[in-house]
Amino acid sequence: MMSSHSSWLLHLRSLTRLVGPVVYLFLALLTAGLPAGVAAEPGSGVISGSVSNSATGNLLEGAKIEIPALGVSTLTDNSGRYVLSGLRSGTHEVVVSYTGLDSQRRSVATVSGQRATQNFDLTTAIYQLQEFKVVGEREGGAAAITMQRNADNVKNVVAMDSFGNLPNLSAGELAIRLPGVAGQLDDEGNVTGVIVRGAASTMNRVTVDGGLITNVGGMNRQFQTHSLTGAMFDQLEVIKGHTPDKGADSLGGTVNLRTRSSLSLREKRRVSYNASARWAPSFTEQVPWRRDHPIHPLINVAYQEVFAVLGGHRNLGVSVNVFYSENVTGYYRTIRDFENTTSQPAYVWDFYTQDGYNNRKQGSLNLKFDYRLSPNSRFALNTIYNDAHEPDNRL
Repeated sequence: MMSSHSSWLLHLRSLTRLVGPVVYLFLALLTAGLPAGVAAEPGSGVISGSVSNSATGNLLEGAKIEIPALGVSTLTDNSGRYVLSGLRSGTHEVVVSYTGLDSQRRSVATVSGQRATQNFDLTTAIYQLQEFKVVGEREGGAAAITMQRNADNVKNVVAMDSFGNLPNLSAGELAIRLPGVAGQLDDEGNVTGVIVRGAASTMNRVTVDGGLITNVGGMNRQFQTHSLTGAMFDQLEVIKGHTPDKGADSLGGTVNLRTRSSLSLREKRRVSYNASARWAPSFTEQVPWRRDHPIHPLINVAYQEVFAVLGGHRNLGVSVNVFYSENVTGYYRTIRDFENTTSQPAYVWDFYTQDGYNNRKQGSLNLKFDYRLSPNSRFALNTIYNDAHEPDNRL
């Protein structure tokens, strides 16, 4: 018994002698690998800043910033900001490029342990034309192309204003114009669902800023695209090839609607509006309800502003979008009652004509807060209220 105990202690001492030097060597290597202060690390200079479009004032997402001599590059985030870290002290040539805009080169000096700030305002020679003016479609299309080029998977990105004013300002009306996407229509011609790569609309999912939204119908998994306006969104993404980190609840694809962020503004405040109306002329044949109410509005108002709170600089963005529309459909329908028999022919013994009037009233409110805690941390609170009412009246 004593011999066994002594043997166990001997093995323990031998193991300690063997493990001890290994632990000391590991701690020594770990200590040597840690920086002894910022000044001791040779590549500790940092260059940060923002990239914007000088013509529109928008901060650009997906712009490429690189230092060709060092082989270092990065992309701006969704607020148009970038950070290049781990740079040695000295002067570096920084190159910025963005789809549709001219590249810029700047020489920036870095000092170990300090941060150098360099902002870029990109432009293009096309803006020098006097007779050619483009307000939003070019910039929105360039931003969408840049995101599509930088994507890790098969994705189509399009700006909501790429096809001009759509009839009902619906996201589905824009999605069906993309390759590989078809629409599912109802009897009134509204796009009620999207078919991605041949997969039925019940096998695709619709998200807002990556978050899954529920179906208003409640009878299946299909999202009714005509029940949510596209006016409150900035871009539409159709993801056809899912990466392994995504959920397996979509066999076809995903339609992601991206809301606007006020932190991407270069100016302090922006207000935009769109007011139009549908009119049924009195000289056309209409059902009585449509004849008595010939004008139906479509109104959208968007407000964005950037604030400085808690000692920060332009770190709180507020976005408000209000939408209201009335999409009216008037129709006639004839109902025939045939003879109750299996023989042919079966005669019509009664029929009557029915007037129909469906006024799709839709009201939406989107309120979004974006708060930048640090250059690398941002929090967002996005709320959406939507009411889509269809009082289908028949007489």
